[in-house]
Amino acid sequence: MKKPKNGIFRRLYLRNVTAKIETNLRTEPSTRSDDTVVAKLIHGETVVRTGIGSNGWSRVEYNGQTLYAVSSYLMIPEE
Repeated sequence: MKKPKNGIFRRLYLRNVTAKIETNLRTEPSTRSDDTVVAKLIHGETVVRTGIGSNGWSRVEYNGQTLYAVSSYLMIPEE
């Protein structure tokens, strides 16, 4: 499993999560640079979360890419 420099991600079973608000998807789990933003989720859009970091970030799969989103901006949809 890939471990980013800015946090350790633990493996999860694949889980759908939904954006609570407009959420930036980044190439690394950090807000230091806007250059890392490569996509945005709109409110209600769903992606697959593949990991949760100890640093407040989630690893997600989006359009075939592994990206990162702030975990508090995501929720597990009601089933």
